[in-house]
Amino acid sequence: MRRLVPVLAGLVAPVALSAQLPRTTARALGMLHSQTASARGYEAIAWNPALLAMPGRPSFSVNVFQLAGQEHSNAFDAGDFFKYSGDTLSTADKDTLLAKIPDDAPLTLGGSVEATGIAVTIANFGLAFTGGVDAEGRIAKDFAELFLFGNILRRAPNSPPFSAEGSGAGAWGGATASLAFGLPIPVPMGFLAAGATVKLTQGIFIAGVEDLGSTLQTDPFDAEARVHFLYTDLEESSGNGFGFGADLGVAYQLVSGLRLGLTLENAISAMSWDEDALLYHRREYRLVQQGDIYLDSVISELEDVPFNDNDPLQARLRDSIVSRRTFPTRLRAGAQLQAGPVLLAGDAMVRVARGLIPGEARRLSAAAEIPLSVIAFRGGLASDLETGITFGGGLGLKLGPMRLDVAGNWSPSGDRQGVQAAMGLAIMK
Repeated sequence: MRRLVPVLAGLVAPVALSAQLPRTTARALGMLHSQTASARGYEAIAWNPALLAMPGRPSFSVNVFQLAGQEHSNAFDAGDFFKYSGDTLSTADKDTLLAKIPDDAPLTLGGSVEATGIAVTIANFGLAFTGGVDAEGRIAKDFAELFLFGNILRRAPNSPPFSAEGSGAGAWGGATASLAFGLPIPVPMGFLAAGATVKLTQGIFIAGVEDLGSTLQTDPFDAEARVHFLYTDLEESSGNGFGFGADLGVAYQLVSGLRLGLTLENAISAMSWDEDALLYHRREYRLVQQGDIYLDSVISELEDVPFNDNDPLQARLRDSIVSRRTFPTRLRAGAQLQAGPVLLAGDAMVRVARGLIPGEARRLSAAAEIPLSVIAFRGGLASDLETGITFGGGLGLKLGPMRLDVAGNWSPSGDRQGVQAAMGLAIMK
């Protein structure tokens, strides 16, 4: 059992992913990411570099800190957590939770943290250093049932054993430096600008976990735990990968004040990894009941050996992690309208090509920002146009050039149910 439990836990433990260039500032989150035409100062580096050359831009901006976090699931939202947290679950509660897990997909549980460190804009130029982690684990519904009910007999003795098929996770992490520039373009009417953001990513680690056919039978008890891991040896080096990407953006503002924006995120991108720094670990055990005795045995084990491309299992796991050697390409269009003191904004996004971090396939959002004295109120709605709706809002406190922002979002449905929160402090003038 000492060997079996860590292996089973490994099948469901979330692992970290890092976003290439986090866009979640507290202001952006409060406006449901409707920022392609509305980003200000250092926000434009990630959302639309053309905004660095538009009228009304800050002469300079400095990010002190931006921190955002979220949790998500394809079955449970924050309401379930607050409802059942700290309580002893009844059989009816467990059945309710189990019924929320899709029959055709594993349960996903995850969370993320995004941070913007140094980010500065002066006139038309911007520079930012960012990082982020995103964790997600996949759990087969059979094994989710085991975690809820234990190995009590809930199936007929001749039923198929519980299966962990589909369980696993994938991970990568790094840090990104970005340089942006906006260029005004003379036009007969209104204001037009174009811009570009160049991103260099230092890969720190890559990792993957995959089930190899773990099963559990309750009567008589017979469990097989089969899992393998592939990960970067961080003790050897922190520079284990290199990537780049480039965003292109345009913005046009009519004399009436209506502003339009268009961004092609990762118009070009690539990511490569040092496979000589990869280590491989495989564990396959069996625990079987014979009368009143439980016997465990090792089927096979490889512990922290160098990656071997000639091993089909290792090569398959490597390919599942790095099969997409680019960052996702997304096309975003946005609009901003200043109606007196009220700012109205909206965005539409479609993913053109998947990448290491696929994210949503499409998104539509609308938001408003209402300043009252030194406080700005923000709020709006967003949808993935399939199953999920997100509600959100936030507050901004303006004390001279200082900006303190907080925001929160809630997604009660869809494949990424959960909550997201952010807080940030910046100087803008």
